[in-house]
Amino acid sequence: MILELKEAEAALANAADDQARLAALLVVARKLSAIGSSNRALELATEGLAVARRTGDRSQLAEAAEVAATAHLAASAYPEALALYLEALALWKSIAVRPGQVQCLNGIATVDMHIGDYGSSLVRLEEALALIQGHSDPAAEAMVYSGLGKVYMRLGELSKGREFHELALSRRRELGDDAGIAASLNSLGVLRLRTGDQRKNTDIDAAAADFLLAKGLFEEAEALAAKTGDLHLHALALGNIGSAVAFAGDLDQAMPLFRRQLDAVRTMHDRQNEALCLTNIGEAQRLGGSYDEAVESLTQALAIGEELQSKARVMRAHLELSHCREAQGDMGSALDHYKQYHRLEQALRSEDTEEKARNLVVQMAVRKVRDEAESYRAERDKLAAANVELIEAVHVDVLTGLANRRYLDLNLSKLFDQMRTEERGLGIALADIDHFKGINDRFSHSVGDDVLRTVGKILRAACRPSDMAVRYGGEEFVLMLPDTRLAHARAACQRLRAAVAGYPWSEIHAGLKVTVSIGVTDDQGQAGAAEMLSSADRQLYEAKRAGRNCVR
Repeated sequence: MILELKEAEAALANAADDQARLAALLVVARKLSAIGSSNRALELATEGLAVARRTGDRSQLAEAAEVAATAHLAASAYPEALALYLEALALWKSIAVRPGQVQCLNGIATVDMHIGDYGSSLVRLEEALALIQGHSDPAAEAMVYSGLGKVYMRLGELSKGREFHELALSRRRELGDDAGIAASLNSLGVLRLRTGDQRKNTDIDAAAADFLLAKGLFEEAEALAAKTGDLHLHALALGNIGSAVAFAGDLDQAMPLFRRQLDAVRTMHDRQNEALCLTNIGEAQRLGGSYDEAVESLTQALAIGEELQSKARVMRAHLELSHCREAQGDMGSALDHYKQYHRLEQALRSEDTEEKARNLVVQMAVRKVRDEAESYRAERDKLAAANVELIEAVHVDVLTGLANRRYLDLNLSKLFDQMRTEERGLGIALADIDHFKGINDRFSHSVGDDVLRTVGKILRAACRPSDMAVRYGGEEFVLMLPDTRLAHARAACQRLRAAVAGYPWSEIHAGLKVTVSIGVTDDQGQAGAAEMLSSADRQLYEAKRAGRNCVR
């Protein structure tokens, strides 16, 4: 991972344009998020999202929004993460990219899990599972299984949580995904700790076995995390090893583990956890009788806690210092530290209440983002449908289903300029139904409408995907034929004329016969689209003078 990250950062430094920079930004941001460097990941992901919005490419924007969402999630910015995941999910859906949808659904489920909306989290993960079914994608399966395991752990359903984490671990072992394996091992270790904690009052031996197994899982996770360069998981695993040892009552063994964890969090510049590690070390030193060393460690922890204005960190440091000073016989100092601890404990209780309120605010903000996103999507879909209807009403001839005169006026000049610039050639044909007024007079206007509809169908059937048939007005039609010179345009129109003449018109009405006359030209020697239409019209006049039912 470290080598891959260095290569990606080198690519970012050498990016020559927006496209190259965007690609490198997203790779580096994704890798930084994976190893716990959330601040830098968020900075680069935000820049990448801005670049992607400028490009307007939906695929790039979807990926950038997803990467930025993941970075916000790592920074515990849940409403922002959710909004970006929902945006990315809608984009991936619009271009039918299944893996992107699965990734976003997992991200949304993680947000829901963090804010305690476990039901919504499970719904999202089940939706992701449905997308995976029928596809061979073990990495996506492992990701979703891991998410399900975490949700069930939080719901207290430890056996079901273990089942999903073991499935995730199996997939990740198949893939050789060391970082993923480490994450699954760590989760399984937490499950064992919780199981042991539940058993310790009823079956001490079984609980001890659980703690020992948890320790082994954490140690394996820590080794793999170190190998992959995942600083966050490495520190987490070290702390969990210390917890397993502490659960088992071996504080002497916990000391070197806490020191290793301290080194890890200092590498990450994680001051919050540095204060926690120093306090754990100070407590172990105090319990081991090394009071002077304990005071030194705890004083460092206190200083960091005060620097961060973290009541929880300062409070615990004061409590441990009170115990140390009491053990040293300095009762005055012990009392002072205890008073500080007691004062902060009262404040922290109030802070706990405020934190619950903040969590509620976060949940409300997340729900608001989700509701707004759902409302936006519904309104967007409604407007899109209305726009399609409007575009069709404006640009489509209702009777024949062909494009109409307005469409021709808007697009013929553009097509002419494009073909001329690219030197590709453009043919234009103007077709007129022969004696159409007589058809209406003899057979009725209803039959005349049927004739127009049928000629429209024949025109559509004769067109290549790149061609366009237009009802020009009345009984006249225009064919736009890109990449076509005059000889080929005339040959195509001869086939069209024969198709109209050979159609079984008597099925519409007995005695009905229909033919068309067609004038053809191309862009050679023409000054513009209007001149082409005039030339085709002159050729149509020549076809009528020649007796109709012919091409000129």
